Amino acid sequence: MRYGTLRLSGKPLADEFESDPLMALINCPACDLPISSLVEACPRCGGPPDGGRRGKRGFDRNPHYLVSVSVFLVGCYLFWRDWQLGAQASPVSASLMAVGLLWYVVVRFWPR
Repeated sequence: MRYGTLRLSGKPLADEFESDPLMALINCPACDLPISSLVEACPRCGGPPDGGRRGKRGFDRNPHYLVSVSVFLVGCYLFWRDWQLGAQASPVSASLMAVGLLWYVVVRFWPR
């Protein structure tokens, strides 16, 4: 039999699962119970399946992201301003860019 030829409810098997979102079993971060990735709260402890880290849109709402990107952009602005004036780039602008970039990488990729 080829994929998509089995029928469960009069439709090809591939069509049965296209309307359903994909689900996986994950461990609850609070109690380590295997739960569905689609549930809004763990049935045992009531905690969110993502540990409460994600915001409404699915990305982390960590203030360090905003601060690190702001520091990097201020350094870029100072570097650009020095370049437009024909002056040598100040070590402050290069330091701010380096610190902002390093801060962002650490916050973004450091294990939680």
